[in-house]
Amino acid sequence: MNQGVERSMDCARLFSASVKPVVLTHSKGLTAPTIEISSGVEFCSGEYASANNYIPHVPVPLEDWKVCATEDFSGDLNEVVNSPYTSVGIFAVPSPIREEIEQLNKVTSDADDYLHLAKTFARYVVPHFHIVPQSFFSHALVVNEPGERTTTIDTRTMRRPGLHVDSWSDGEGETRFASKIRFNVNLGPGRRAFLFASKGLAPLGDWDGSLEPDAYYNFLRFAPNTKIYRVTLDPGMAYIAATECLIHDATTSMESTRRCISYQLRGRLYS
Repeated sequence: MNQGVERSMDCARLFSASVKPVVLTHSKGLTAPTIEISSGVEFCSGEYASANNYIPHVPVPLEDWKVCATEDFSGDLNEVVNSPYTSVGIFAVPSPIREEIEQLNKVTSDADDYLHLAKTFARYVVPHFHIVPQSFFSHALVVNEPGERTTTIDTRTMRRPGLHVDSWSDGEGETRFASKIRFNVNLGPGRRAFLFASKGLAPLGDWDGSLEPDAYYNFLRFAPNTKIYRVTLDPGMAYIAATECLIHDATTSMESTRRCISYQLRGRLYS
């Protein structure tokens, strides 16, 4: 068997967990997040990569999005906490924080003005989602312009890697399946969406989650019809995801003229 095909088949065995969005029930009564699904991925040509600051040939979702029925994805917090590697939790921050976000978005889009909201979000998330306090790690605010097909920039190349898997644990002395879970909130004023593949890494036997750097790329080459979810979040909506086990990225609205400010923190959940 061709060595490249064999490597891709090995990657397919690793990325065998079915992943879906879970809209937490305590978010009901608000405008539901828009959940869409794409039929697969394409790989950036050299010309497209050069024009749009991508690393050549990286995967991005096909733009054939179809809207899903949000009610098909409702669930509760326990479902996400108990199975963080197969669920992406979608939730709204408490109404006092949402109201403050709404008022702030009327008068500014300067990231510095949102710093206190990031701290408020952290004070809510840590106890509510049972994060081990000693594991808490806060990131800086991120500002993205509207119309970014994917938002992540690889700091080594300063180019976009497209859909990818995080590897924070490599530098933090942790294994992938015991790594910190990501929480990310859209502070506005623009809309932001989380992208993730419907297949993720599955814990297999005593495997610690060690991956070759191009494992997710080889998997998507082998299975380019892997469906991709796009969950669009209005300001005040957030997600919880095990991004070291998910092929993912984010995107900002093509229809907006407003930049998007987001905040993320990471932490381990109490078992």
